[in-house]
Amino acid sequence: MATDDKPKGFDLATLEQDDTAVIQLVHPSTGDEIGASVTVYGQDSDIFRAETRKAEAKYTEYSRRNRGKFMPPEMREELDKTKVVACVKSIDGLAYKGKPMTDPAEVFTAFPWIHEQVVAGIMDRANFIKGSPLK
Repeated sequence: MATDDKPKGFDLATLEQDDTAVIQLVHPSTGDEIGASVTVYGQDSDIFRAETRKAEAKYTEYSRRNRGKFMPPEMREELDKTKVVACVKSIDGLAYKGKPMTDPAEVFTAFPWIHEQVVAGIMDRANFIKGSPLK
């Protein structure tokens, strides 16, 4: 009787991740791709984790300095946007009135729907799995 030397169970090597993923932007009302993309680092990246720790430290510091009060939502939103900006490796194919837009902070401020799509892309691990059909 032959024995199978393969370990039983799921092989996690099939879920190895790339450092970055390309997020194809879609039109906010039609859902059609617009021919622009944002290359990002994901939620498991060192960059994302470092920015998350920085934001948490700022939340804690604010609370400590303000007698336990929570940081106002506007400040938290700005810290969250800073984290996402740090995770952007590149922006390709975006322009405004003929001028290329490559600064993520500028893009996210002017077009919140792009920020929303990029956040969703960063948080979707399937975008980073090597060989994923989403890539």
